[in-house]
Amino acid sequence: MSNDFENGTGKVDISEYKIGYNLNNDSDYKIALYISKLELDWNHEAVTNSSWMFGADVGYNITDKMYLEMSFGYGIDPETKIASGEESAATNITTVKAKVDYSVAKNTDLYVGYRSYMIAQKDDQNLSGVMAGITLKF
Repeated sequence: MSNDFENGTGKVDISEYKIGYNLNNDSDYKIALYISKLELDWNHEAVTNSSWMFGADVGYNITDKMYLEMSFGYGIDPETKIASGEESAATNITTVKAKVDYSVAKNTDLYVGYRSYMIAQKDDQNLSGVMAGITLKF
């Protein structure tokens, strides 16, 4: 993902590790609560965000192998580093996503979707973009 900043365009490296629990696994729709660890590294600046996120996923089976998922998460980063390298006060991080998953194996899905990270700090940042990847379920 990338985002335009005042002083040019910079790349943002994003990684997220997520664990969740399905509340109703046997129906056409699924509701899952999750906890995730989100890491954002804006590598053209000395800016990092690291936050535990709490949220919910809502999914709906379109076909036997395809489903739509909407997700919302919220977290607070107590040690955000801003561009000057200083630590700022706690930062709120919200994530919203919509994606379509296609099951290629029992515990493996491919997905494509759209995700937005909204970060409230001295200058509001909104990191939005298209995403694609693989999900492994254990």
